[in-house]
Amino acid sequence: GCATQQSTETAEPKDVYPSKPINVIVGYGPGGGTDTFARTVTKILNDEKIVEQPFVITNKPGAVGAIAMTYVSARKGDPYTLLFLPSLGTPLITGETGASYSDFIRLARLAAESNIITVSSKSQFSSFEDFVKEVKANPGKIRVAGTAAQGAEAFQWYSLAKLIGSEFNYIPFNSGSEAAAALMGGQVDACLTNPSEGIDQVKAGEWRALAVLSDTRMGGLPDVPTVKELGYDFSFYMDRSVWGPADLPEEVIAFWDNAFSQLVQTSAWKEYLENNVLQGEYLNHEEYEAYLPVAVERYTQFIKEVGAL
Repeated sequence: GCATQQSTETAEPKDVYPSKPINVIVGYGPGGGTDTFARTVTKILNDEKIVEQPFVITNKPGAVGAIAMTYVSARKGDPYTLLFLPSLGTPLITGETGASYSDFIRLARLAAESNIITVSSKSQFSSFEDFVKEVKANPGKIRVAGTAAQGAEAFQWYSLAKLIGSEFNYIPFNSGSEAAAALMGGQVDACLTNPSEGIDQVKAGEWRALAVLSDTRMGGLPDVPTVKELGYDFSFYMDRSVWGPADLPEEVIAFWDNAFSQLVQTSAWKEYLENNVLQGEYLNHEEYEAYLPVAVERYTQFIKEVGAL
């Protein structure tokens, strides 16, 4: 309550932030794109001495990140809890968490990325056109993977199915690495893959990239067409962002603005973007807070359209 707050304020001098380890919460399992993102950001911040305090990373997978979001939303004003997210906070739109957008502060969008539609190299599909032909011929037969039943991947598959005029058999997994294993094991026919999770397999010839969901072709995969150029007017970006709980002090927001603006200038960060085929779409706190409502509105429409709301 108020009493405890008051007594700590008068009892101790204000420490210079951050004065202890920072807890980083990741709403997905180890080894996936969000986990890699969190570990890369925190490692660079420490290696480059931008942030002296260590980071403690905790994975709280489940319910499309909703478990992690609920956890962080309960920590109002706690500057030692950060949430690393791969999206616009889908669970807040679909109501899978008791939290709302006002329970958080958006500190930065550090990058954005689009998925690749991948199949195993042993697949019968050598092109996106082949794939579409089969989907049209046998609605609901082609098994496609993503993470979680109402995650962004589900919506991307729904949207594509709508444009194609057919249906997929969508199978949700807990993490990108589980979905990848299912693709390799033949339990699913196609997968929506984060470039950071799938580009190595594509380059090694284990997987075949049929198309990408970005507006323009990806730097790392110049030969792979966009679904747009194949006649399906659709693209989709995932934000790689860092959020905090609501009511963070101004000086804490300023600290992270400064830290992240330094991070995105480092050669280690640029290397990470390049290796993981990410677009360096950095937005600071103010820019991200302005951008988010627009993006959320678009996404909400998109969810209503696919009938998930």
